[in-house]
Amino acid sequence: MRSPHADTVKIEDLARQIEQRLTSIRQHLRKPLEAEFARGHLTGPQRSVMSVVVTSREPLRIREVTAAVGLAQSTVSGIVERLVQAGMLVRSDDPSDARASRLAPSPPVRTFLEKRMPQHKLSPLLGALRAGGKRDAEAILAAITRLDELLAANQS
Repeated sequence: MRSPHADTVKIEDLARQIEQRLTSIRQHLRKPLEAEFARGHLTGPQRSVMSVVVTSREPLRIREVTAAVGLAQSTVSGIVERLVQAGMLVRSDDPSDARASRLAPSPPVRTFLEKRMPQHKLSPLLGALRAGGKRDAEAILAAITRLDELLAANQS
């Protein structure tokens, strides 16, 4: 007869293996996008500023970006200036404050985010699923769906 402790140890080992596989999958899925981002030669702080600006629905003031990234305003101002000069951000007048400006992604960045980024995100997954075929794709979807359901139920 199997002990409950042995089953717990086995499940913990499986959980570690699943977590490692999910981490590996995330890395594989991000590779094309990371390679594209690397072509922009952005520093970590520049990427943080860009991330805040591109995920906002509206243009942001520098102080809003500063608060979101947790850097000094003078640092963020310098980063923003370099990103504007590089054509990645655009400045516009703030209608509510004549002294302030608002920041938004430039048209080429917007195009990348809307058109090319989704393709880069899906391309490794599409290639792998096509290589495996429809039956594998359906089995993978069923397994991931079940895992998602179990995780959601366990957090309730």
